[in-house]
Amino acid sequence: MVVVPDASLRDSTAFALEAEGYAVIAVPWLKSLEDLPGWATISGAVVDDKALGFYEGDWMAFPIPAIALMIDGFNPRARWPDHGAVILKPLLGRSLVEVVEDRISAITPTPLPSPT
Repeated sequence: MVVVPDASLRDSTAFALEAEGYAVIAVPWLKSLEDLPGWATISGAVVDDKALGFYEGDWMAFPIPAIALMIDGFNPRARWPDHGAVILKPLLGRSLVEVVEDRISAITPTPLPSPT
């Protein structure tokens, strides 16, 4: 999921992830997860810091396990979940995808070896 108010940045962020094979839901803001059908199946989110004020819940309790916050330069770590990555804008293309892959791999269990 991509949550970015700026249309150009939202489109380029979504495109970079789609080009790597990710299915992407891109929205300008998010008031609540209940606004998104099937939100429980979303494995990761890239969120622009400018979208934080729209969310009615607590970002510290955001239930999507792999998240990355795009910021302009200030450090919001005091109010950002430990399971999130903070990245500086602009971070697009392969660099953005690497951050997303890193966050998703951190929560995806490693498959067990098949019995022999």
